[in-house]
Amino acid sequence: MKKIILIFCVSLLIVSCKNNTSEPSTKIDDGGILVPKDISPGLYSDPIIVGEFVGELLNEGDTIPDFTINKGQVDEWSLSDLRGRVVYIKFWRSNCSNCRVSIPFLVEKYKEINDEGFVVVTVTSDITEKVSLDKTAQFITEYKMNDWINIYDGETKKTSIFKNYSIFGTPNGYLINKKGIIVKRIYPHEESFISTVNQELYK
Repeated sequence: MKKIILIFCVSLLIVSCKNNTSEPSTKIDDGGILVPKDISPGLYSDPIIVGEFVGELLNEGDTIPDFTINKGQVDEWSLSDLRGRVVYIKFWRSNCSNCRVSIPFLVEKYKEINDEGFVVVTVTSDITEKVSLDKTAQFITEYKMNDWINIYDGETKKTSIFKNYSIFGTPNGYLINKKGIIVKRIYPHEESFISTVNQELYK
């Protein structure tokens, strides 16, 4: 009888293991190194804030608040899936004159760094300015941003990265290390931009 019960329990365990096919997107290899998820560049929309609403100015040393794109879909991904890479997250809007000046600097610096371990994520608040998704896509193509992950932000506390990060002015941007920690607020026109990114890449 005990043998039958034991066999039954083992069978349940095997079935359970087979059915549990979900795995975390960001994995850790045998050496304890984060293996980030590959996220295709392009324009995404409808972000969802993960966890509680922050709504406060972020500082160096803070963990960058997470968000998810394509929630519940096959191609769902989150900002935290990029851990293991150095990320520059840039905030902009298409009718911001300073953004139009800043973006070409970032395009140039991105090409110069030329490292797969460095990812640019941009977030635009165009929706609040009544700029359509199609118009934003045209701007991204015009300003040669198609190699990046670009996000058309939402307007509510649950869907607005701008509100969650307390971003009131553009352009703005944070450099994030491989562990998802904010290194500093930095701008691509600064002379130290490339050296600061490279310093994080080599860690």
